[in-house]
Amino acid sequence: MTLEQHVQGFPSLGAFFNFVNSSTLLRGSRANMDILYRKYGEEYLTFADEVLATVKLLGFDPNPIFERYILEYIRDLVRFQKAGMYNNGTFEEIKARVYDNDKLMAGTYLPGLFVAYGFTTLLHEKYKLFERSFLPHLRADMNGVEVGFGDGFFLWTILRKVAGINVAGVDISPSALEFTNRLLSASGFAPDRYSLALGDVSKPVPIQNASQDWCVVTEVIEHVSDRFFMMAEITRFMKPGGLLFLTTVKDCNHMDHVWNPESPEEVADLIRSYGYTIEDQLVYVVKEEFKGLKDDAIGLAYVGRKK
Repeated sequence: MTLEQHVQGFPSLGAFFNFVNSSTLLRGSRANMDILYRKYGEEYLTFADEVLATVKLLGFDPNPIFERYILEYIRDLVRFQKAGMYNNGTFEEIKARVYDNDKLMAGTYLPGLFVAYGFTTLLHEKYKLFERSFLPHLRADMNGVEVGFGDGFFLWTILRKVAGINVAGVDISPSALEFTNRLLSASGFAPDRYSLALGDVSKPVPIQNASQDWCVVTEVIEHVSDRFFMMAEITRFMKPGGLLFLTTVKDCNHMDHVWNPESPEEVADLIRSYGYTIEDQLVYVVKEEFKGLKDDAIGLAYVGRKK
């Protein structure tokens, strides 16, 4: 069965697929869907449909939101290609322009990022590493936290996949706090299963030393002005043997990126330097799947164990 035939059996995905096919801007997204369908089959379609249904449950129309999100991505990609560097300003300038901007965060950034986990290979492949190499280690009796939870995708996933587990999260953006609270509440999780708070990982966060069995920090390290302090702070509150899931990206500007690693090895070496053994990793080169694409982005994801 072709993708065109198969998606029509999924209520949210069928309508979204038709929109993608009608949008000139989203031609690349259709190519992403083709690749993910070939790799993961019906499992991928079920997941993508759940992502869209959840966004609609929150009262958003995923079609224009995702189109706006991709437009922002393309604009930032072009700026990066022209400049050869990230040129988004200082962290404080970005915070004022992006993280404290509820219209941008709630209207495009957060729901658009949530949808993107279903419709960009760059993010979906990171999720697949998380699914196969991080999630199976989590248990209901563990304490864990996501630093910079943003759109709440990974907290939502953990609560869905690990029976009885409780989660915590900190994020710098009030919009992220509100969005993720809505997401988890609308998804039917009891309020006592999650605890979300404002927190800036470039400063000390109120988490006790050696108290956490796991930590998720996805698409955050490229945003902070002091990645060394961030890693030290995470390591401080992780237990020996604790599991870390960290993702980032190379050569992929977005409106709030400040650090572009020189190589995947630089990120892996940074993680190891804070006392972690890397148990699994992903180095996803976009150009290897999209021949001729003018996008040098490399997706990076690591599962690390604290010694």
